[in-house]
Amino acid sequence: DPFNYQTHYPLLTSNETAYLKLLRAGQRCKYVVGLLYNPILRQLRFDEIVETTYAEFYDEQKMGYPLTTIFQALFYMLFFHFPSIESFKKANRIDYGILINQQLLPLPKVIHRALNQLNKFNRSSKLMKEFACQFVNNNLIEVGLLYFDEHFLPYYGIEHIAAGFFSQRRLAIGGNHQFWAHDKNGHPFFVITSS
Repeated sequence: DPFNYQTHYPLLTSNETAYLKLLRAGQRCKYVVGLLYNPILRQLRFDEIVETTYAEFYDEQKMGYPLTTIFQALFYMLFFHFPSIESFKKANRIDYGILINQQLLPLPKVIHRALNQLNKFNRSSKLMKEFACQFVNNNLIEVGLLYFDEHFLPYYGIEHIAAGFFSQRRLAIGGNHQFWAHDKNGHPFFVITSS
């Protein structure tokens, strides 16, 4: 029985176990598969790493949501292939809220405001380093041999940033270079973004 949460999923929170009871009774949810990732995120210390990296810069009272909720929403955004934060407007906010241990998914403007606040402190490299250490500690990445791949990421926003050569359009436009590191099996390890 996959919904026998007491034996199969001992690390679930009380909200998650209550939701599994509802699913067992026949309630439908299109995001329920995401619950399988919550124990993995706990094993990788996802919430703890986010808290230690950004907690001193984040005002939870002002935002209305805990810091970890914002990052969990972004994690599941990638998992469920939402193309942007704006596309969260199409998500079922109640069903999605269960994944992040909240009643509702935060509105896109709240997520944007939180990310703009955190972006000022330039701690993304520290966050990435902490997660990379967790990947190594949990044997998710083989560190013996790394492959690096560079991509130019064009920027179409209103800020003025340095230009780089964009090979697809064969011209110099504003943007950043991303250098991805992968292990020999193709699993991404970390990324460095530079102008």
